[in-house]
Amino acid sequence: MNSNLKTILGSHHEYLTLDRNLLIREISFAAYNYADSGKDLSLGRDVRLAFPELTGIEYILIDILEGRRLSFELEGIARTSDLDRHELYIYFDLYISRYQEFDENRLIIFFEDATERMALQQALAQRANEACLLVNSLTISQNYIDRIINSIADILFVTTASGLIKIVNKYATELFCYSQEELINLPISRIVTNEDFLQQVNYLSPRVPDETLNHIEVSCRTKTGKIITVAFSCSAIETEIKGGKNLIYIGRKISDTKDDLTERKLRQVDLNKDRKWEKQYFDERSISISTIEGELRIPLTSILDAIKLMEQNSKNWSEDEKDEQYHQIKSTINQMNEVLNDLQKISNKD
Repeated sequence: MNSNLKTILGSHHEYLTLDRNLLIREISFAAYNYADSGKDLSLGRDVRLAFPELTGIEYILIDILEGRRLSFELEGIARTSDLDRHELYIYFDLYISRYQEFDENRLIIFFEDATERMALQQALAQRANEACLLVNSLTISQNYIDRIINSIADILFVTTASGLIKIVNKYATELFCYSQEELINLPISRIVTNEDFLQQVNYLSPRVPDETLNHIEVSCRTKTGKIITVAFSCSAIETEIKGGKNLIYIGRKISDTKDDLTERKLRQVDLNKDRKWEKQYFDERSISISTIEGELRIPLTSILDAIKLMEQNSKNWSEDEKDEQYHQIKSTINQMNEVLNDLQKISNKD
């Protein structure tokens, strides 16, 4: 081996050299580990017998030999490491370039083990698929919960601690003559005119689950200025932000007419149907879709960025740098596993 070849082998240890006819001229000690058939890997034999991946790309190899192309690479090639157990694989990357020896242009093929990287990519792909399935499942569940909310035969408001409306059902929009878009982020004080009552509601704490206000009659104003009396029951629930709370208002119009009662009964029938149908597929969940996406997107993005960085730069990294990068990816996958395991527990609850 000449000095130029030794320089090239700085970061690659296993290799083959080929002449113009693609016959093997030199073989490194462990190059046999990457051959499709070790018995076909010997000096003077056609390299395509041991590496069938090179069949069909001869024109590329000739271009490299004649200087029209600098290099070529194939990534993620699989080999069965145990012929008796087909599920055991090793993966490697193959790099081809030109070098000169004794005034003769030759090809050199480098081999680099990629088993650990491919295992990480496969684990990532599997977890990403599981995450997508889970998010889809929760999205469907959320849609049915929304249907139930809109079928409730009473007034429903959910507000922030400061009183801004975040959720409202269809019955409330119809009763108060607002569209849903108009009510979202509107202060509840625009609807409920009793300030003392609103202060009482604001004192409710999610840390005391049994603390509620029940059937408090207050005056409310519609968009058209009409005053109606509503009996509200209220409680507080925790939000995703530590120490935060939302306030739930469930109300019933006091001056119900015969038509109002008929409409309420019809809404209750629809609600019972939706609950029965939804119960067959999903349990009620307290985790929002936005939380799930946020929990999964962060580690997924970190892993994808790390793998991209590794693919671009790993040829120039030391073994310690590679080990550090692998450790970071594994740590992030473990983090995502914990999130998925928690979500799976929620999904499996009866």
